Formats: sequence, C-alpha cells, structure tokens
Amino acid sequence: MLSLISRFTVMAVVLGSPAVAFSSGISEAQEVATLKVANSAVTKVGLLNDTDFVFDFVKNRKPGGAGGTLVLANEANFPILTDNGLAMAVALLEPCGLVTPHSHPRATEMLYSVNGTFTAGFLMENGARFVNNTVNPGEAAIFPKGSIHFEQNELCEPVLFVAGLSSPDPGALSFAQTLFGLPPDVTGAALGGANDNQVADIEKNIPDNIAIGSDECLARCGIKRGSQPTNQRQPRNSGNALPSGYSAPTQQAAAVQPSAAGQSKASAFDVAGNVATTNSDGKPNTTFIILIVIIAVMGVGWIALLALFLVRWRKEKENHKWAKDAKYSKTGAEYAPEVSF
Repeated sequence: MLSLISRFTVMAVVLGSPAVAFSSGISEAQEVATLKVANSAVTKVGLLNDTDFVFDFVKNRKPGGAGGTLVLANEANFPILTDNGLAMAVALLEPCGLVTPHSHPRATEMLYSVNGTFTAGFLMENGARFVNNTVNPGEAAIFPKGSIHFEQNELCEPVLFVAGLSSPDPGALSFAQTLFGLPPDVTGAALGGANDNQVADIEKNIPDNIAIGSDECLARCGIKRGSQPTNQRQPRNSGNALPSGYSAPTQQAAAVQPSAAGQSKASAFDVAGNVATTNSDGKPNTTFIILIVIIAVMGVGWIALLALFLVRWRKEKENHKWAKDAKYSKTGAEYAPEVSF
C-alpha cells in the first residue's frame, strides 16, 4: 500500500500540479505506481531525478545459477521504463553455460552477441518446426513473443550477450520449474504415467538459471558438472503439494534471496565489476588473460616511446653542442660553419 506522502504525490500528478522529484525514501513500486498515472511525459520527467535515467547492470547483479549471470532491467527495478515499451537484459554465460528453456509472455526478445558464439533455438507453438541458429559476435537472434527458447555457450570461455525486450514487464516462464511445479499427478500423467515420487525426485534437482549445459560441452572443455543451486523451484501450496517426505519452497520463501551456493561461483566479472582471475571451473579466466596481454603490450609500447624520446633528446643535445662550438668563416648568405676540434 502506498504511503500517505505517496498518495499525495499521486493526487498531485493526476490533478496536474507541478511535479516534485521523488525523494530517496520512496520505493521503486511506489515510483512505478505514480508514473503510471502521470498525466504527461513532461510530468514524468519532472518526477524523476537525473540518476533515475541510468541503470547499473553491475550493481544490480544477484546470485543465480552455476552457469552464468543474468541481470534484467525492467520497470520493477528501473521505474523510468514504465510505459516506455522495453526492457533489457545482460547475461554472461560461463563455459558451457545454458540459459534454460523459457518464454516471455508479454515480450518479443532480440538478443545480440557481444564477444562469443552460442547456440540459440526456439519453438513457436504446437506443430511449429524447431528453429535453431549459431549466433556469432556482432550477430543478433530474435525470439517471438511467447516462444520457448534457450541459449547455450558451446565454447570453453565466457560469452556476453545483450537482449532487448519489447515490454517494460516482459515476464519469464521457466519451463522445467513450471512443468514440475504443477500438481505431481498432473505432471506425471503428462509424462506418460510417472508416479508422484518420480516427479518429486526430478523436481528437487532442477537447477537455477543460468545452468550448467550439455555433457558434450563439459567433456570437450574438461569441466566437471558440480552441484548447482535449486532456489528457483516453484512455490507450493495445498493445490500442488509434493508427496509426503519431500520439501519445497512456499510462496513466502520464494521471495528470499538465493543461498550462498549461487554466490560462491566465480564469473568473468565479480560483484564490484572487477575482472576475476578464474572461471567457475577454477581454470584461468580468458578475459583476464587477454587484459593482462593487452596491458603488457601497452607497457612495452610506452617503454619503446620513452627510449625513442631519450635517443632523440641526446642527439639534439649533441647537435646543440656542435653548433655552439662552431666558428663561421663567412658572413651573410654564404657562411659555412667551421668546426674546431
């Protein structure tokens, strides 16, 4: 519920009074509610501070799956997007990292590869053919609204991509979690007759997004499939409860931050935005190595420039001394220096 101050702000916006910028104490949800009822774009701009127009993807990183990190800017955490028709995600896929199959019920997605190659595929609807592509650096792939899609890093080094979505509130439906989040008997019947315990045994091991990918990639890159956090499981109530003896998150627990299992992994960038020295598998981080090489080359270049400067400076100094010691045998335009040794 909006605070008393927030209610007055909303009333002022609706009635067209001069907009006063949001105070630091107002929540993002309150900002969104106020922006939605603003009577003009000019009023919206007046309600926001300059810094409200900038989103920091590094500071907004949160623990996730063992296969990478994904940060989404939407109207819930970046209120200026309200009614502006888009959201944006930035994702870092660790070697063999997999963005698990999901859909966006309210948005089309266009995804751009920044520095690596990955596989991207989708199914549009029942009966539609499977669309599969290899996306290279500088290329983009599109996923129609509502389609089930995924991205997998097939390389043995991190890959970064940026995605634009056509709604400030695109939503996400992770298919493994939601399929196994239905009543176990329904899921079991849909799977051809699996019993409730079999369904629960699979459900408890569904990894968080971004997950560790295929066995083939792991074997090729020499990576072992370690434990993965499972904090994104579907909340349970009496309607979709698991069999006796199986634990599951409740609706209240679903709002709790993921456990330390997701925080311990290393990615190409740490929480402060600094480059980490190792990947999630403990191997040297390729990005870090490349940066070291670049810095070393730049250092050699600066040393070479300094050496060249010193050589020229010494030569000019000697020339200056030669000119100072010279005697002139003629005057006027035909003079020539006569050097004394």
